[in-house]
Amino acid sequence: MSIKYRKLVGLLMVLAVVGSLVAIAATPAAAFLAQRCATSSGNPMVDFDLQQARPGDTIHGNGSGFPNGVAVVVTINGMPLTSSIQVVTGTEQTPYNWGNGTFDGYFVIPDVPAGNYSGAATLITAAGGLSACADWFQVNPKVTLSKSTAGVGDSVTIAGHGFTYPGSALASLYQSDGATSAGPLITSPQSIPVTSNGTLSATFTMPSPFPKDGAGNYSVRVTDSAGKMANASILITPSIQLIPNSGLPGQNFTIQGSDFPLATTGANLYWQTAYPGNTSIPARVDPMVSNGFITGWTIPSAAVSGQYYVWAVQGADPTTPTSLNSAKALMTVGALTLTLTPSSANPGSVVTLQGSGFTNTGTAHLATVMFGATCAPITGPNTIPPSGTITTTIVVPPLNPGTYTVVASDDAAIPVIRTGSWVVAAPTITLTPSAGPPNQLLQITGSGWIPTTNAVSNALTGTVSITVAGGTPLTAPVAANGMFSVTTLVPAGLSAGPQTVLASESGVNAVTSSLWGCTFAAPTSFSTVGTFTVTQGSLSLTPKQGIPGDTVTFTGGGFPAYTQINQIQFTSPTGTIAITPVPAPQVNASGVATGTFTVPASIAGTATVVVWSGWGGATPAAGAATFNVMSGAATPAAVFASLITNNQLTKPVWSFDNVSKTWKMYDPNDLPDSNIPTLTAGTIYCLYVNATVSLNWGINSYSLTPGWNCIGWLG
Repeated sequence: MSIKYRKLVGLLMVLAVVGSLVAIAATPAAAFLAQRCATSSGNPMVDFDLQQARPGDTIHGNGSGFPNGVAVVVTINGMPLTSSIQVVTGTEQTPYNWGNGTFDGYFVIPDVPAGNYSGAATLITAAGGLSACADWFQVNPKVTLSKSTAGVGDSVTIAGHGFTYPGSALASLYQSDGATSAGPLITSPQSIPVTSNGTLSATFTMPSPFPKDGAGNYSVRVTDSAGKMANASILITPSIQLIPNSGLPGQNFTIQGSDFPLATTGANLYWQTAYPGNTSIPARVDPMVSNGFITGWTIPSAAVSGQYYVWAVQGADPTTPTSLNSAKALMTVGALTLTLTPSSANPGSVVTLQGSGFTNTGTAHLATVMFGATCAPITGPNTIPPSGTITTTIVVPPLNPGTYTVVASDDAAIPVIRTGSWVVAAPTITLTPSAGPPNQLLQITGSGWIPTTNAVSNALTGTVSITVAGGTPLTAPVAANGMFSVTTLVPAGLSAGPQTVLASESGVNAVTSSLWGCTFAAPTSFSTVGTFTVTQGSLSLTPKQGIPGDTVTFTGGGFPAYTQINQIQFTSPTGTIAITPVPAPQVNASGVATGTFTVPASIAGTATVVVWSGWGGATPAAGAATFNVMSGAATPAAVFASLITNNQLTKPVWSFDNVSKTWKMYDPNDLPDSNIPTLTAGTIYCLYVNATVSLNWGINSYSLTPGWNCIGWLG
């Protein structure tokens, strides 16, 4: 086939391909032929099959009349064309000709503005480049879209190539016939600038309810300021919007449909998790207006929380949706709730109730709130807003502690009921202190009780009765904040260990409240229990024996806290002597007291010491101890008499006086120099014996071994 014939066929193919190229300029083909290189036998030239193309298009070309074995670079206006070359004798990136002076290749048109370009070919030889003639060439625009299918709200990007520079362009929408305009597109930017290489870019959002002609194939047309234009096809599909796209069961929402095909059939609406629809929820049909519709619907009351599709399908058989007759949108359904804040409280407390999914006419009211079978007064607003969600306050009715099912109902013709769970807390009591001996001053405080001023007080007396270990009841009125406080003494004669403290508020006959007609079935006993631990008293003496006139230190535990020591009773073979300590030792918070007394005149023998404490006078003893009354003073001669008689004490007895910081001595063989008149409790004495022997003095005994023995004298 001759070069001229191939060119003519190529030009006719361009004109035959509708929509594949940008609109061809009106320059006749003859003008191009006239502009071609004048050729004569033996002159090299390049011949393109087509004289019109768009940036990015691949065109075919061939060359002839070239010297053998040279490389050829083909350009338009000096710009090299990238190529995918098929050379007669092989494959090369740059066209080579081998032996016969011809080459054959495919070239890609670069990004250049629209217009006519002169072609050229450069021959690369050892002596340098030689130019050869090539065809003139026309570049036309083209457009591509980021999406081939779009619905209302979709964002689409326009990319253009080969447009006139300098200049700008506008975009519009055309029907599939390419002649009927469907209206302008609002792009960003609206006036689209063309770059120096002929490219442009813009975005638009598919509008609603535009286009007016419904779903189908359309063209996006971009026209520049020089009249150059290009088209790109787009399939417009139906879409629906849900306003709002989330809500609660029973809540209303709006469905807006756009871009459905023009037809007389309505839109079948479905509520479902997947298509085809859930047959348990009936479909409905809404009429089309033009190619869209706007209608209201209600989230089914049976819907549980989760995400659902709302479908709109047009046509006689809605069970077979297509991309051109159906659309779906996602609805998020929240959970129906009935909550009380806080989650636990005492009877009589005012708590916040929030419930959703009630009748949303705007005129319905919250009618009743029930804790089991007991009504709770509604003290806050009771009109249910159009959202179907209400927030108000109620009073916890007088109920025994425990978990209750709370049921709230509205007053609609068909009442909407919401159910939750809530804990009625027990009233509390606090014991201060929580442990102590009999006669301990005990403070009992309570909280969470029902006062006479409360909205449900006419179900209870408003007075708390308190007993300690089953003793005589005490009464305390409940303050407006639900608290009470009372002080008493722990009964005398209680055994050590835990004792029960019972607080109770008596119920009365059920009455009818003026708030929403609630009737209270008051409990017969509204009570709580605490524990007080009775402690055992204790008493220790230092020393545990002595003679009349000695000073004795006592330490006692288990006394009533913050009391004082009233009296010390010393009972010996002589009789009972009452000793009043001055000043009176004080009992600390732990029930411990320390003091001293002087051993009264008494004959030798065992005495019982009892320490008394209490409020305002003598009270039962917190502890008792024994004391050994000696007949005489503990002189060295008396204490060591048996050792001296048996010749077992062979060296002087020594002791260090911490007051004078001197050593003192007793030697039965050197009485003039001895300076230990009596042995004092708590002092260390060192003595040397020659045998294993026991030293006894009163109730105390000391074991001695041969050699030195240092003993702590106990008295």
